[in-house]
Amino acid sequence: MKSNRPFDEHIKEQFGNYAPDVHPRIWENIIAEKDKKKACRFLGIDV
Repeated sequence: MKSNRPFDEHIKEQFGNYAPDVHPRIWENIIAEKDKKKACRFLGIDV
């Protein structure tokens, strides 16, 4: 099997500092879903 080290290093070089812009509403929805699942687990309800 061939080594992918040069390719991996190239990708790390190109995208090492990449941070995508995510709309705040997306994070709010993720947090809300997480909180909803926690509440359901606490009440013994499967989601």
